[in-house]
Amino acid sequence: MKVILTTDRATEILNNFELAGYAPPADLVHLVASKCSALIDSGTLAAWEAGLHTRITDATPGERGYESYRVAIGGKAFNGDDLPSFKKIPEKIQAAWEVAACAILQHSPCELDPRSPDLFEGLLKS
Repeated sequence: MKVILTTDRATEILNNFELAGYAPPADLVHLVASKCSALIDSGTLAAWEAGLHTRITDATPGERGYESYRVAIGGKAFNGDDLPSFKKIPEKIQAAWEVAACAILQHSPCELDPRSPDLFEGLLKS
């Protein structure tokens, strides 16, 4: 079955790949560059959307949370700076996202990993 993929929707999918830190499919890049709506196979569209979803769901809970947050706010910090991908943020911040994700998933505070005390030193102190 063929579906119409508008330039706006193709651009949105492409941006989501880039915001999540993943290389988008070459066909999608070409489609966006053409600035034309296109008739594409519904399976291709589903694969593009599922491919991004799979990449995000294969990540740790903290990475999924951070990347979902980053995509949801357009990849920009409150001051307009670009937010880096999860793998490019400092380990201490990655650890904080893992702790936050753990607390959300368990509906309670989580224990810190005793093997990495230097990563967590002062993390929960205010």
